[in-house]
Amino acid sequence: MVGTDPRTPRRVNDGGLAFALRQVGDEADLPLLPAEIAAARPRRRAEYAAGRLAARAALRRLTGQAALIGMGPDRLPLWPKGTIGSISHNRRNAVALVACARRYHAAGIDIETVMDVSAARDVIPVIGPVAEKDPLSLTLAFSAKESLFKALYPHVGYFGFQAARFDAPCSLVLTQDLSPDWPAGHRFAVHYRIGRGRVLTWIALHARNVAPPST
Repeated sequence: MVGTDPRTPRRVNDGGLAFALRQVGDEADLPLLPAEIAAARPRRRAEYAAGRLAARAALRRLTGQAALIGMGPDRLPLWPKGTIGSISHNRRNAVALVACARRYHAAGIDIETVMDVSAARDVIPVIGPVAEKDPLSLTLAFSAKESLFKALYPHVGYFGFQAARFDAPCSLVLTQDLSPDWPAGHRFAVHYRIGRGRVLTWIALHARNVAPPST
């Protein structure tokens, strides 16, 4: 069974990252919705709006300025120049991670409701081998792989969950080459937070010319 990581988003602050969390609720707070989202079901609109509101709040924390985050043709968020980021939601909350592009090369975040026993059993073939198969550990592994995908997809394109192996307590090791920068065997540290029936994970990769902060 995994434990709770003490490095919560509020404590991980080296000046180049910002986080924000919003509840999924009334999408009226964000009137400018893309056409395909405006025509979607109310739940989808609410999730999209909460994600964009979280992104706007995270941007304000990082840069002092807020902006509406659009959606590109590949459905990825369109971040203002000089920033990168990631958005995720479950049924109750949306979360955003925004990073300074001068300091960070890639960033991904994911939030999941802790799976029940049945869902956890069904997800094992998707996430691949894991040492512990309790629902919380499997949810953490699934979320970590989602965060990795969101961080690397803008750089390498699509790859499956089998491209990385989950190692406890929370890291990922590539099992195949994704690019010259990320060959098989490359290990990614995954930050995580567990509480209130949910799992939050994130990955932030420093730019090559920026040393990670000391811990």
